[in-house]
Amino acid sequence: PIPCVPWQSQTSGQYQRRVHGNAAMLIGFSFDLQKVEKEKILDIARDLPVPVYVASKNSADNIKSNDDGNYDPSEDNAVLEEKINALLQKLSKMRTPEKPLQVSEFEKDDDTNHHIDFITAASNLRCLNYQLNTAPRHKVKLIAGKIIPAIATTTAMVTGLVTLEMLKLVLGLTRVEEFRNSYCNLAIPQVLNQVEPTPPKHAEKKMDPATYLEVVPVPDGFTSWNKVVVKGSPKMTVKEFVEELENCHHGVKASMICKEGITGKEIAEGRGQALWNGGQYIGKEQVEKNSKIFDNALLERYVEVYEEVLTSFLVLDIDCQTKDGDDAIIPKVKFVF
Repeated sequence: PIPCVPWQSQTSGQYQRRVHGNAAMLIGFSFDLQKVEKEKILDIARDLPVPVYVASKNSADNIKSNDDGNYDPSEDNAVLEEKINALLQKLSKMRTPEKPLQVSEFEKDDDTNHHIDFITAASNLRCLNYQLNTAPRHKVKLIAGKIIPAIATTTAMVTGLVTLEMLKLVLGLTRVEEFRNSYCNLAIPQVLNQVEPTPPKHAEKKMDPATYLEVVPVPDGFTSWNKVVVKGSPKMTVKEFVEELENCHHGVKASMICKEGITGKEIAEGRGQALWNGGQYIGKEQVEKNSKIFDNALLERYVEVYEEVLTSFLVLDIDCQTKDGDDAIIPKVKFVF
């Protein structure tokens, strides 16, 4: 790779002054400053010394790595947190503009907006770093005009997503749930904004707001990652399912079986009903109807209420009681047939 070399004042000075001057004009436009004298800015920049390049004290031998020899970013967590705290402290002291910033739309053919001037000076400074030939303004203008589609797609999207996360820090947000990890695939196209995974919540004893009775989790402290697997066959009856659930999961006794995740559309179509209800206080007709369902195949009942099943399992919500008769909540039940 081509080494990066420091600027020399006699060659880079003019480009540095142009960067300072044109950057100041761009910032002035954003803040809607009416009188910005470019010549005065250039006079100030002319007297600014070129910073002396100091090589980093860290050498390749000092870079930390893990067992397989690769760089391990976790080693730098303390340094990174220190930099983040310093940045947050600096941002908290900045004043908020009295009026919204103006958006500067890139226009290569307007010679008064300083866009091409800034790009020319900044890109030529980069050329000096890597010992490349500098380019005149008209060539930079030609190149910049051709890369608008690239700027308007990938780069702009990634920059925008990163900026959104930085703005959250400026606003003082700190909870991990408030930030997003973005995955972008322009070939599909697909953009996914994901929340960093947090520890699952553990089920606890709580009061049922309808009955004012305590509901006990079985087992205690289960999470949404847990499930109960009941193995059977397509002809397994509701009665056999209830007995098998009692045998395989802490002796709980099912009192109602429902489809997991009933949708609003299903409710509107009159299908948002229990597959089986073993309650005794639901009316004589319903008790008789559910008594017949109890002796029929659970899968047939599911197909009757909803639709044909294309998988070899069902995911069900079960209302049940413990062996002692207390109301209980259990994980989702996967009925495999």
